[in-house]
Amino acid sequence: MEFILSQIARVDVYWECEIRQMLAKDREMRKLFYSYIDDGPIDIRSCFYGGRTGPLKLHHKVKDGERISYYDVTSLYPFINVTTAYPVGHPKVQIINKNVNWTKATDNTYNLAILKVFVIPPRKIDVPVLPMKLENDARLLFPLCAKCAKMYPEGGVIENYRCTHKDNERGWVSTCTSIELNAALEEGYTVTKLFRVLDYNKSDSELLRPYISEFMAEKIHSSGFDSNIKNNTEAEDKFIKECSEKFGIKIERSKMNPNKGRRTQAKLMLNNLWGRFSLRNFGLSQCIITDDPEQFQKFKNDQSIEIASIDELLPGILLIAYV
Repeated sequence: MEFILSQIARVDVYWECEIRQMLAKDREMRKLFYSYIDDGPIDIRSCFYGGRTGPLKLHHKVKDGERISYYDVTSLYPFINVTTAYPVGHPKVQIINKNVNWTKATDNTYNLAILKVFVIPPRKIDVPVLPMKLENDARLLFPLCAKCAKMYPEGGVIENYRCTHKDNERGWVSTCTSIELNAALEEGYTVTKLFRVLDYNKSDSELLRPYISEFMAEKIHSSGFDSNIKNNTEAEDKFIKECSEKFGIKIERSKMNPNKGRRTQAKLMLNNLWGRFSLRNFGLSQCIITDDPEQFQKFKNDQSIEIASIDELLPGILLIAYV
């Protein structure tokens, strides 16, 4: 609050519930709030979305001689973790707030960054690239017009419907990585405002490789050879060689014995790594280990937290779990 008061002469303070009551009664206030363009600091988590689940075709009737099949990406999370160059270190924070006209990927000069931009989608595209979320709606949407999405939050089919909204109404503020933004620009999206950038100058393509290699080897060992190559010494040798040369995974033939329990454990260790980095940092219990009576009293008297449990690990050493 002290910082805000140093920047602005007057600050009125309201509870969130009071603001929501005002919005429910005041149409002009509601219109102003909903049309507000957020050009404030980047919330990194806002650029991390769940997976796309919208089917492109709900039903297909098989014709004579036709066969339906699908492709599945094996070990997708571990593959991404082991092949991706992750940004490391602290980014350079850039506050830009200027109009731009980006229509192609080469217009974006930030190669390894998180950007906050105003993006306008193309009027027609089969598979939209950038998502958005509506106020108080957890669903991940891929609209071609933000205003249409707000007008029809439940969706629906309207015959002969045609979007007549202007570009500034169709667009929205998007926080995304430079990779995603470049992909969107290549598919016809445009960027008209660049608000802020977290610009990284270092990346590490080996960051998670040792961890992934260890547990992927365990998963492969406990899976055994695939039935397509099992007992074919030449094919088995080729598989072992490819694991080593392409991914640095050391496979030992003597350990290739199916074991469902160990395979499940290894798979959890691989997939949960992605989940651990994705874990929200609010609303979850945290813990601290202390042998300091003063620190214990500080936590005990802190009205901003709720202590879930206190356990004595060793004489004089406490584990405090709190929310």
